[in-house]
Amino acid sequence: MTRNPPMPDTDLPKIWYTKMLSTDAGLVSFKMSCAGGRDARIRYQMAHKGLRSVDADDVPEFLYYLLDRKINPARADVFLSADGLIVVSPRVRDILVQFDLGKTRLFEVPIYKSEQKEPTNYPPHYLLHVMEHKDTVLVDASENVRQLVVGGEDRPRPGAHWESYYNKDDLAVRASSAEGVDIWGDPNFHYRVFFSDRLKRAIDAAKIRTTALKFFGAKVRA
Repeated sequence: MTRNPPMPDTDLPKIWYTKMLSTDAGLVSFKMSCAGGRDARIRYQMAHKGLRSVDADDVPEFLYYLLDRKINPARADVFLSADGLIVVSPRVRDILVQFDLGKTRLFEVPIYKSEQKEPTNYPPHYLLHVMEHKDTVLVDASENVRQLVVGGEDRPRPGAHWESYYNKDDLAVRASSAEGVDIWGDPNFHYRVFFSDRLKRAIDAAKIRTTALKFFGAKVRA
């Protein structure tokens, strides 16, 4: 007797994630300028990529041209700066503020031609600095993930953070992490930003122009 395969649980929420913090896709070579100089720039860059809180004194004041002199139209709404920061257009900012961002911030940054603040035709853009966290990733049910190994050592330390293996991760996540804020990171998993389905649908509906913000559907588990 042939058994029918079990039907998927359609009551589970959809959860999406992006890999943009660990890739050069959508890069625009604009550089950030911080009032605190090089040290502040490094501190902000590390906090931004690590999805951690940041001191107000370290927040960049503006972006300026490095190599590129314009934003590629295919990357107009979301791109990565030369420092690896997530930059969004006013259009995307207007979508995001309609949702529950919690502690996540949108820092306004003008775009200039140089550090001397020569004006451009671009309006101010926004750094999307994710600072909300949820225990989201089920590493045992995910594919192509591994624990971080400190240089010179041959195995991960107890409690080491997890990361993608060659950026080919296929993540399984807890359904409960769909509750609460609409955009977040996992404190135990590097370089992944998660989105609620309602936020992802709003971004899709707005026909946002970008090659950077590619969404991957997570495997949701009860």
